[in-house]
Amino acid sequence: MGTATEVRDTQRQVWNKFSAGWKAWDEFVMSWLSPAGAAMIEAARVSPESSVLDVATGTGEPGLSAAEVASRGSVQAVDVAEDMVRIAAENAAKRGLKNFQALTYDGLRLPFGDRSFDAVLCRHGIMFMPDPAAGVREFARVCKPGGRVAAAYWLAPERNPWGSLPGKVVIRVLGLTPPPPDAPGIFRCAKPGLVKGLFEQAGLRDVTDRELTGELAYEGFDRFWRFLNDVVAPVASALSKADDAAREKVRAELERELAPFTRAGRVVFPWAAQVTSGLV
Repeated sequence: MGTATEVRDTQRQVWNKFSAGWKAWDEFVMSWLSPAGAAMIEAARVSPESSVLDVATGTGEPGLSAAEVASRGSVQAVDVAEDMVRIAAENAAKRGLKNFQALTYDGLRLPFGDRSFDAVLCRHGIMFMPDPAAGVREFARVCKPGGRVAAAYWLAPERNPWGSLPGKVVIRVLGLTPPPPDAPGIFRCAKPGLVKGLFEQAGLRDVTDRELTGELAYEGFDRFWRFLNDVVAPVASALSKADDAAREKVRAELERELAPFTRAGRVVFPWAAQVTSGLV
């Protein structure tokens, strides 16, 4: 899998490469992910006076929403990819949020002192960290006593066919070796109890899990295919290295696989995520 530094550098390159796609799909993706963000803000008990840290902020959420809640407080949002950070800052400016600051960090150690924040949030980022256990320890380190940490992540692959089926088809058609279970990826944290255990090992108390479910709809397979190529970095990275014939074969096989999720021309998937939170 490589050293922590190598994993960090790979993540930076990947997310910078796909930042334009995330920007183009930002409204769609943020609408989809908003339930997880809202659940995290609630679990972390963000208040109007809170100081909040949003780790792996991407294009700015849930930090932007937290900044609206913490109207008399502040939000620091960090991401390993500087291109994502620029988009987050642009989104904050568009929404007129003066209490939101986006920063690039090295992805290994947070650039803040101990006990700096009332709440720490990390939505769908922990599964890509070089060392998730070390990442959670960093969350606990920078959170004040009595503060709260909340992280969201995807549950089992079979409950998230939007992500698992394309990956399976790409691996099968392109003859790729499946990544090891502990490699950075969408479903790295799906094992029951894994994240809760990391929180408890980091010294967090009153650790709880909250499951979230919903549906994700695309207006036809073509739109879903564009989404995969623009946004879903693990799949898009593999497709970008394939020739046209192989890509077309992946597309055709994936369209057949998705027949059970196609309704009146729309592709509709279930999704399932979880928010784990704990008290410092």
